[in-house]
Amino acid sequence: MWRFVHIDHLENILKHGIHAQDKDVCYMSSFCNDQIYNMRSVSFCNGVALNNYLSFYLNPLHPQSDSLFSRIPKDSICILAYNIFDFDAIGIKYLISERSPTFFFSNYYFDSSCLTQLEWNRLSRKYESVNELDSFDVEYLQSEVLVLERVPPTLINGIVTFNQQANDIATSIINNVGMSLDSHAKSQLFLKGSL
Repeated sequence: MWRFVHIDHLENILKHGIHAQDKDVCYMSSFCNDQIYNMRSVSFCNGVALNNYLSFYLNPLHPQSDSLFSRIPKDSICILAYNIFDFDAIGIKYLISERSPTFFFSNYYFDSSCLTQLEWNRLSRKYESVNELDSFDVEYLQSEVLVLERVPPTLINGIVTFNQQANDIATSIINNVGMSLDSHAKSQLFLKGSL
């Protein structure tokens, strides 16, 4: 699973973990599409507005990341890598949306035993272009794992940055907080965007 964060917030996340109520960390108008954020505030799952959940993507190459990279430089972003089975191991409860959680017909699953029911051939491919936005299949690319509680920093399995310069900054932050965590520059996990 993948979570996009601004590199300025990485130290705080590595010290304290991340929670949906950490609004300065989880949402900034320059970082998130306002229309999507507003839609999520009036869309509910299990009686909770979607923007009260912390979202993790099953595929980092999805339409929101393309929108994100058109608003903020890629070297300002870190992608945090998580494993859903680590959530299970410490009892973090979550919902898995089969498609975009704002999609009316999305199915929800409540534990990792349901992962085999997801259409992996649809949700694991790379988002290619804005022309796909009208496609029904694009909803699968936006599958999410939704979490209400704080996710501790010990569950981060690794950090991905766009380039070596950003990776050097991330590595310095990791060292400063005394964590043992790998960070790698992998530009292929960052869609084109416009910056």
